[in-house]
Amino acid sequence: MSVATFKPSLADWYKALRSQDLETSRKIKQAFDREPSHLDDMTARNFHQLLNLRYCILEEDFETAASMMSLLNVNRFETELLNYYAYFFKGLYHHYVKQYDQAERHFRLAEKQLTNIYDPIEQAEFYYKFALTYYQTRQSVLSINYAQKALDRFHWHDSQERLADCLMLLGINYTDVKQFGVAEENLHEATDYARCLSMSKLISRIHHNLGFLYAEQDMSKAAIKYLTDSLEENTDQPYVQTYYLLAREHFKLEDDQKANDYIDEGIKWCKAFGEIEYKVHFQLLKETFNPTHQFEKIFKNGVNYFIDNQMWNYIKEYAETLADFYRKQDLFEPATKYYHIAVQAQCKNTKEACLK
Repeated sequence: MSVATFKPSLADWYKALRSQDLETSRKIKQAFDREPSHLDDMTARNFHQLLNLRYCILEEDFETAASMMSLLNVNRFETELLNYYAYFFKGLYHHYVKQYDQAERHFRLAEKQLTNIYDPIEQAEFYYKFALTYYQTRQSVLSINYAQKALDRFHWHDSQERLADCLMLLGINYTDVKQFGVAEENLHEATDYARCLSMSKLISRIHHNLGFLYAEQDMSKAAIKYLTDSLEENTDQPYVQTYYLLAREHFKLEDDQKANDYIDEGIKWCKAFGEIEYKVHFQLLKETFNPTHQFEKIFKNGVNYFIDNQMWNYIKEYAETLADFYRKQDLFEPATKYYHIAVQAQCKNTKEACLK
């Protein structure tokens, strides 16, 4: 079964939403708002309800999306396809609001229905979004597996932008597992696709990830070059992560003034975007390289933030740093506590990866 089974206008709307074509999606929604009588059966009305949820996610109207999801929770749709979309769209919502454990749960439920979906582009989109969620929770092996599934299916349809997205995701996952040669190959191949499409924002994202690749190899000057290029290619809505990496690499080069400037600029964008996670990262980074009397308080708050959000990789990293801080002061009880938290986070991450 595929989306083409539905009324053509609903199918067109979903294709626009799936390709993240906001302008076309708005026009079709407005047409349905003007003439809702076109929805002449229960299946069409239920699909329309689900597409409204997907539209709110695309518009980043997460408050309305949350309200709509509370209504979906009491419904059990009459077809496997509608159930798939319900679980998939809920997973997307939780992904975008950074509730990754809930995103994984709903994606796994959607995946059970995927055997009834014969549209390879739909399969590819699902695998790509699931791979993104696994990347966010630093489950690199799973993310690579799903990104490769998406890449294989997008190859069948020669979707160059989505091929670039998949190759970029593979590149950053391979960076995380220290397979730098494979990572570099994937990222440069992604760059070739992006240049063919003349998509400056996509090129900016790839350059950011090339900067990350070189930063992970302690090649700070090469990293700074690509990260600076990334900012120049996307001045309207830069990535706060780029400012974080620029600050970190300048700290490594002992250029504290530039590092602090990038931190200040990054925090400014965090406030503009309502970005909480990286505001915490910036605070922790500054304390790491220029510790103050608030080091202990800032790191304890940081560890607690990542515990609350179940971000195991960051819990491990920052809990270890705090434990080292206590150990160097011969404060063995709190040191032991935070080493234990770090070990638990590592075990939790490994256990969840093995269970899925």
